[in-house]
Amino acid sequence: MNHPNVALVRARAQARLRRGMFLLPSLFTVGNIAAGYFSITQTMAAIAGAGDVRTHLDWAAIAILIAIPLDSLDGRIARMTNTCSEFGKELDSLADAITFGVAPSLLALIWGFHFLPDSITPQLHEHLLQAGAFICFLFLIGGVSRLARFNISHDAQPRNPGRPGRKYFVGMPIPAAAGWPLPSTFATAIRTRLGGSPSSGW
Repeated sequence: MNHPNVALVRARAQARLRRGMFLLPSLFTVGNIAAGYFSITQTMAAIAGAGDVRTHLDWAAIAILIAIPLDSLDGRIARMTNTCSEFGKELDSLADAITFGVAPSLLALIWGFHFLPDSITPQLHEHLLQAGAFICFLFLIGGVSRLARFNISHDAQPRNPGRPGRKYFVGMPIPAAAGWPLPSTFATAIRTRLGGSPSSGW
């Protein structure tokens, strides 16, 4: 009777486990993308007037908040399991562009400029909406440009020249930048629940 080579079977099992380990960080990145996609759909639902506007904006902001720890964990897990790959890095950058670039800029545009007070004239409303679209685009292009710069950097984790033992960031990381519209969104949500409207922040 021919017995299988135990070492060969063990090596194949380890190879399969290794391939599975490479998928683990990407699962968190996919969760990051899913949160960004959900945020975008909720913001679009707010524009369409389907259901409660403030509830949709709440969920759009909450989805971005949920994505922040997912974005932190995917890279940490990849380093812990020694499964860093170029595919994972590029996927993470694309996920960040969607979740922390497109989603918050769209949320800021709709929350800040679409639901303006009725007392504003239609012409002024149109001008403010156009200005808001341009401002939010600047936020988006700034975040994406930093991601592109980080991707081509030869020293992606530069050292602090004043404190060599400490790392520091060049520019603001896009997940942190994505958080700037969220407090205002939540503050407006609380205000509307007390009897205001989505535009009461104005």
